[in-house]
Amino acid sequence: MRELCHFEFGNNRINIRDQQNDFNDFDYYKNQWKKIHDLIDINYLNLENVFLFNFDNFLKDPQNSIYNLSKKINFYCDEKVKNFIELNVKKKIINLSNIGDSKIDLLHQKLIEKSIN
Repeated sequence: MRELCHFEFGNNRINIRDQQNDFNDFDYYKNQWKKIHDLIDINYLNLENVFLFNFDNFLKDPQNSIYNLSKKINFYCDEKVKNFIELNVKKKIINLSNIGDSKIDLLHQKLIEKSIN
């Protein structure tokens, strides 16, 4: 996760805004998710060089997802790349469970709708 600059989860987790770290509490992770995604929604969603990429859709349909991404960044995706994607991406479907928090569910749906794939 460090390489992806994701410090909200995993062994290198850093609490983004609060000083209190209770890593064994479900609400801690729920709050971290909301803070990170609010940050994306408020500060990055309207930038023209930032694109949301739905990883669940990528797993369901990697070729179409890469095609959509390549169009957005003006990168030509040839047959070798398409074949590599098809052969190397596991086609498993991740079912997102409903967290049961309406604010989080609404924010999640808003960001999903803004994704490019």
